[in-house]
Amino acid sequence: MSAGFEFAKKHEITICGRAYPCDISDKRMLEGVTRDFPRVLQAAQAFCAMDAKLKPGGQDGRSADTMAQEALEKFSDAVAMCRAFIEGTLGVEEYREIFGGRPENINEHISLCAYIYGEVMGGRREVVEQFLIPELKEAVANVSGDAGAAGPDPWPKGADGLGLVDEVCGNGAGV
Repeated sequence: MSAGFEFAKKHEITICGRAYPCDISDKRMLEGVTRDFPRVLQAAQAFCAMDAKLKPGGQDGRSADTMAQEALEKFSDAVAMCRAFIEGTLGVEEYREIFGGRPENINEHISLCAYIYGEVMGGRREVVEQFLIPELKEAVANVSGDAGAAGPDPWPKGADGLGLVDEVCGNGAGV
């Protein structure tokens, strides 16, 4: 008698002592990494640029009150982008667990986003490797750095010598 089908255990990341699923093959993770994380970076950069203007010598002719209000708006925008990324990748309840009772802190939000992004990107190789045929796995494993900075291209080639491209997302694109 067969044990039946079981889903593989998902990769997990630990945040504040609690494990959360972190699977790049999950649609919400992919959306978060490709769509939302760049927005987090843009919002963080806008806040940092505004923050620099608040320091001595950085003012650009506007009143201190106007600049302080703009800095608060940039802060709120950055935290909102981070929250959207974290809720999108981990979940709404998970966000509440992590930040419940904590004051809004831009550094904590951005640091957590960077951590999640790094963990997801680090797990990409595992996802890609599980779909490679054994011959291609061996070719990828045997790639040496002697053929240039990136090494030889291990992906399959068509009759014209060009790489074969998956119609949906490209050969290796997005993962």
